[in-house]
Amino acid sequence: MIRLCTRLVAQVRVNPDKMLADVETLGRITCSPRVLDALIVAGWARERAYREVQTLAERARRGEAGFEGLVRGQLAEVLSPERLDACFDLAAYLAGIDGTYRRLGLEIRDPEKGTATEERPQLAVEAGIGGGLA
Repeated sequence: MIRLCTRLVAQVRVNPDKMLADVETLGRITCSPRVLDALIVAGWARERAYREVQTLAERARRGEAGFEGLVRGQLAEVLSPERLDACFDLAAYLAGIDGTYRRLGLEIRDPEKGTATEERPQLAVEAGIGGGLA
């Protein structure tokens, strides 16, 4: 399994601008688990927090506004500005990436501009995670 993971990660080509644009789609809705955790830490029951986050995420999906904007508007009285900033801090999602690369024996380097490829690597398709061509 580690060999397959190494092969997959070694051949991934990332377009940082496209990746950020994808994350920003729907207003950072990918940060919803951190909002859920913050509400629970703030004392909300898990069920209540889950319902609130799901409601805000659905509103974002319908195009009412971006998820982050909805969260900041709806939960500003519950979560401090600093806590909200932490919920939407993308660096937290990348914190362990260098360690992952080291464990796989891969070189750690800065992203290269313009290295994106429109085709998904065949290895990803073989592993069942690539889904074929976009």
